[in-house]
Formats: sequence, C-alpha cells, structure tokens
Amino acid sequence: MQVIINFSGKKPRIPAGGFYTAISRVKTGKDLYLTDFSQDYVKANSFVETKLNAMKICSPYNFKKIYLDFPVFNDPDNELKIGYVNINSVLEGKSDELLNNDENLLNLDFLVVADTRLTEKTKTDMLVDKFSNWRILQRFDVDDGSEHMGLMLLASLKSNKDHLIVDLSKKKWHKVQKQKNMVFAQLLSVKFANDKEFGFVYIRETPTLSDVDKIFKDIKDLDVVMGDFNLNMDKDEDKRKMDKFLTNKERILHELTTARNNQLDHILISKGLKQEQYCTSFNNFTTDHRVITLRLAQEGNKLSEKFHDKINFNRDLYTKVPFTDTSDGNSLEMKTVKRKIQFEQNVNLKKQRIQFRSFANPDMESCWLNSCMQLMLCAFDHMRNQETEDKSHLWKILWNMKTMESCSLNPLPIRDILIQREQERIVEENVVPQNRLFHFSGTQTTDLRSLKSLSESSKIGQQDCKDFFVSLWESCHFWPDVCSLFSISIFKFTTCLSCGSDSLQNSNTTAEPFLFLECPKEDMNMNDFVNEHFNEPNRVKEWRHEDGCGKRTEGNNFQRLKNIDNQEFFILMVKRIKGEPLTIDRTKLEVTPTIALKKTENSSVKFKPIAVIHHDGYVHGNDTRGHYMADILDHSSNQWLRTSDDAKPRSINSVSNQGYIFLYKKI
Repeated sequence: MQVIINFSGKKPRIPAGGFYTAISRVKTGKDLYLTDFSQDYVKANSFVETKLNAMKICSPYNFKKIYLDFPVFNDPDNELKIGYVNINSVLEGKSDELLNNDENLLNLDFLVVADTRLTEKTKTDMLVDKFSNWRILQRFDVDDGSEHMGLMLLASLKSNKDHLIVDLSKKKWHKVQKQKNMVFAQLLSVKFANDKEFGFVYIRETPTLSDVDKIFKDIKDLDVVMGDFNLNMDKDEDKRKMDKFLTNKERILHELTTARNNQLDHILISKGLKQEQYCTSFNNFTTDHRVITLRLAQEGNKLSEKFHDKINFNRDLYTKVPFTDTSDGNSLEMKTVKRKIQFEQNVNLKKQRIQFRSFANPDMESCWLNSCMQLMLCAFDHMRNQETEDKSHLWKILWNMKTMESCSLNPLPIRDILIQREQERIVEENVVPQNRLFHFSGTQTTDLRSLKSLSESSKIGQQDCKDFFVSLWESCHFWPDVCSLFSISIFKFTTCLSCGSDSLQNSNTTAEPFLFLECPKEDMNMNDFVNEHFNEPNRVKEWRHEDGCGKRTEGNNFQRLKNIDNQEFFILMVKRIKGEPLTIDRTKLEVTPTIALKKTENSSVKFKPIAVIHHDGYVHGNDTRGHYMADILDHSSNQWLRTSDDAKPRSINSVSNQGYIFLYKKI
C-alpha cells in the first residue's frame, strides 16, 4: 500500500497526532509520498505534552544494571573479572564478530566460550584474525567424530592479567550414545598465582545421577566452578542433582540465563572462600544463553560504598528527583508532585483496607483444599524470611499465589500436584490400602494407570483437610522448604519424684508435620488445652527409674517441643472425628489471643493463632455433609477474617470455637 500525505491548502485541518497517524499507515519509506512538508503539520496533544513533562520531573529512569566497566571494589585494579558463555557454535550466526566487538565483555580479564563446535579442521591462526580483540589462551576441542561441544579460553587485550595463570588442565567424560562413544561433559581447570583454581564446565545435556557423581569427583576441590550444568533449579529432580555439586559449595548466581526463562548456567563457589565477590549475567545477540560473569576481589579488596548504593536499589532515592518548591505552589511541576503524593496516599489507604484472597471451588468439592490453601498462604504472609531463591517447585507456586493481585485463585494446580505425588508414592513404596491418602484410601491397586483413572476431577470428591498436610509430609523430599515451615519434634522425659533427676524417653526424636491431640471431653480454651498437654506433667505410678535411682516409684511425665526457640510456626490438629459409626465431636475450644509453651528450663515461649480451619455440618458414618472454612488473621490489617471458597472474606469479632486445624506463629 502507498500513501500520499497532503496537508497543503489555505486552512488545512491537522488534528493533534494527525501527521504521525498518516505516516504510520505504511511500513516502508519507499511507499510514503509527501506533497510538501511544514513543521506546523506535526502537532501533539497538549495533555500528552503535559504528562511527558510531569514524567520527566517525577519518574526519570535510572539503570540498575551494573556493567563490567563500573568499579565495584575499593581498588578497581585488584580484582579478577571472569565470564562464561554457551555460544552454540562460535563460527555461526556472527557469534565470533559479536563476541569480538562486545564493548562490555571486553572489560573482562578472561572469557570461557563453551559449545564452540570446533574441530582440528579449524586452524587457530584463522581464529586469531576473528578474535582480534582477544588472546586465545587455550582450545579444548572434542575429538569423538562429532562437531559438537568444545571450550575456548580467551583473555581480553584490555586486560594485563593472563600472566596470573600458572597451570591449565583438561578433563572430559564419555558415554555410549547412539551406539557411539561420545563426550558428554568437559572441564577446563585454570590455576592462578594466588593458588585459586577455577573450573569451567560444559555438560551437553541433562546429566544422570551417575554422570553427576563422576563430574563431582573432579570439581569438588576447585575454588570456583562456572558453566552450563544443564540443570534447571525449577525441577525438583535437577535440584537434587545440583545438591550433590553443592556438598561443599554454594550457588551464588540466581538469574534466568536462557531465552527459555530458566537457569541452566551456574556459578558455584567454595564455602571456605572468603573473598568478596559480585556476579551477574548479560544478554548477547547470538545465542540463547546469557553470559554469566564473576568479579572476585583480590588481596583483601572490599566492595565499595558506591557499589552498595547502586545495588541496594532505593526507589524513592533513584526514581524521584528531589524537588524544592520556589513557586507559589501552582506551577506545573508542583501540581504534578502533589498529584503523585496524593495518588501514593490513596494507594496506601487502599492497602490498609480489608482485602484478602479467596479461592474458586469449580467442582463444588474443594472447600477442604481451599481452607488448607488459606492456612498455607497465611503462613507465607506472616513468615519472617521472604527469600524465594533456591526453592522447590511447590514453594514457587505458593509464592506466586501469595503475590497474585487476583482476588479469586485457582487451587486445583496444588491439588493435582499432591494427587500425582500420592499416586507415585503408592506405587513406589507399595503403600498398604489403609495408609493411602485422599480418595485412594482403601484401594487395592498398585498400577499407576489405574490410580490415575481414579483421579478424574469428578471422582476426587470432598476430602479430609488432615490428608493435605500428611501428603505434604509423606513426599517431603520433593519440597523440604515447605515442610520445614511447620515441622516439629517432640521429646518426652520423666522426672523421678524419688531422686529428682530426669529420664529421657525418646532421645531419637523425629520431625513431625503437626501436633495431633485428642479433643477434650468438655469445653475449654486453647491456652488451658495446650497447657494441659505440654506444660503440666502427667503423673505416672509404679514407674522404675532405670537411668537413675532404679527405684520403682512415681514420676512426672512431660512432653516438650524440641528447639522451640527456632520454631516460627507449628500446626495443631484436634481429633474431632470419633467412634463407630463416625461422628464429629462438637466440644468447644475457645481461641485465646496467645498460648504459652514451656521450655525445659520452665521459661515460656508465646505463640499467637493466625489461622483456624473449622467444619460446619455433620459426619455420621459415611454420610458427610457440610463445609470447611478458614478464619485468617490478615497480616496487613491485623483483622480476623472468615474465608469461604470464593465468597468475599468478612470481618469477624471472634474465631470459631469448632477449630479442627490451628496454625500458630511465635511472637
């Protein structure tokens, strides 16, 4: 399509933005024709100009990215700058040209290029011409008959530190693939004059556990390891493999490093390495991997105050220009600032109002799940540690739910994860029918396909909230971070009334997912209930003190929570389902503002309730009718709210006295 623009005439009608609209009707300049041109044809909407000026005043953008020429240490000359990139063939897609002319990367001391795909046919002299801004220190090609893999060590001509390298060594691992003995991993080790040894790894595809064991033996003693491990930390199986590499190291780079929005490239550093460091990654335009970089301090060098100011980004400091009012308060600038302040005040006011998430119940059978989700996310709201790095897949899903702005969330992804794990657990551990969870309880089959057929949405039905937490615990190794939020250990001891010494009954305490107590026989409050079970002793008669005086006497039996000082949360469940046929116990348990749990030295630690799951309805044998709800203490408003599926949470003055599952947080 071709366009002719003609605004000529005695009184041309040129609306604001009209010229831009006209020229944007074509994609290429050769299709655009102007009969004439005047600057008067270009008109902007006055309101747009006003907003642009306001934005320049109030919200100028400051780049946070720290490039390699920015000094991060007090002594800029006393550091090592090392990079690594999977290039996906160094001689294709102008990779050589882009690497050679990347002004940012040329500030590195050394760059390791992986997946070069070079063979003996490619002469180093030819590469020297292509990498004219670098020195080629080492090539590590693969000689298994395939054009794949390969490492290359480069030193920037801007750097003068290649003399620090005192030793280089190579290692490669083979395995049979496609009936060929092929290289699947490479290691280039570089030893520096300061006795620090770096390793650069390239693993061609996701390694097996056996592969990981082989590679670990050769990298475990290295100070720093950088490379493409082909391990995605969002996958639990890959995370368990990485944990092997992290036996004596820590992972310090936590950024997406591929175009597929995952991290396959990692930087591992020895736990005993004391030097200060900074790592990050940079985009490049020739591969689907980012360049990962490490800047390591030398000889006691420290990160500078200027660097700390830049990396500890303060929005108020860096995105708002300090404004001094020299006007009468009616200038455009002052009005803009006032509007911005008013807007922020309104936003903060809205945040203070009672707003809380709800959960959809699409199958009308998920109130049990929704109540459990309310409790879980309540813990996330209240927890002290807000770190999200190096977390399990389940943790990340929960965290995303916590941060979602949508009021009504879909709980089914969580249900499906737990159902799938229970299916696999039944098969893997040959779980007996009575110990199976959810709708699998009592089933006989150990065939995975048959178990999956039982898990169609229409057949799962209403479940017991307790099974939610038990299922988390039974597969704890898949999401240990989630389970550790609530795990508790109970130990019991008896004080001899004859000699006064203690006898520990279960020295090998094991972690449990929750406390499970019998429902009291009469109405009482939670403080008295907990005090009865944990603070006051249970008198035992005709007891022999085997570890002390040896007398048959009486003793006071106590139970305590182990490491209670480190316990941020714990879950308490009350056994309300009883008898044959099954009925629900409606004894009242009044929720008190706090409970106190004694330590071994009789001092107390106080906890407050922040979530209570309760059931409205009845249970009689196999006939269960009713509805699970959760009372939640909103973290932002400190207001108790009653949640019920996707109904709007409502403010309540008192928490249900029919509590089944209680979540407590240490004060």
